[in-house]
Amino acid sequence: MERGEDQAPDMPAEQAADLAALVAASSDGGAVPGQDKQDAANDPAEEWAQVPAIVGAVLSMAMPELAEVYTPERCRAWGAAMVPLADQYGWNSSELLGRFGPWVGLASATVPLAWPTVQAIKARRSAANRGAQDVGEGEAGMNTEPAADAPASSGGFAAAGVTFGGVGSSA
Repeated sequence: MERGEDQAPDMPAEQAADLAALVAASSDGGAVPGQDKQDAANDPAEEWAQVPAIVGAVLSMAMPELAEVYTPERCRAWGAAMVPLADQYGWNSSELLGRFGPWVGLASATVPLAWPTVQAIKARRSAANRGAQDVGEGEAGMNTEPAADAPASSGGFAAAGVTFGGVGSSA
């Protein structure tokens, strides 16, 4: 499986293509590709089913395990449940998708940037925590105690001889 530049890590190419098609459909305010536009126009549940399908496609970019949650059947069931509420309040799926389509497009373009960034930050923090534990256990051979001439406290937080936000600790 090859991954395009606009694709999140571990996202199958087929899923990326589906997302691109859903985003394009939301921009058009029309039906899901491969679906007869007349059928979608005649079935409000199918129109509303596009909303969770698009949300699921975007979320699945960052969390691939959600792809099995946002199935066409579940999205259709959600769409059918949404119809009475939409009718009651005069909501229109085409208007909603047309209005928020650009936001969905932005979200789908942001996930491939944000997800690797979040993962890199987590990895960096994990490595720093492992390093701090090693230092705290004396494995690195560094002295983590505050200097004897450091002020008693300058409003920081001290833990295990390491000071955060202040100059020293009087532990």
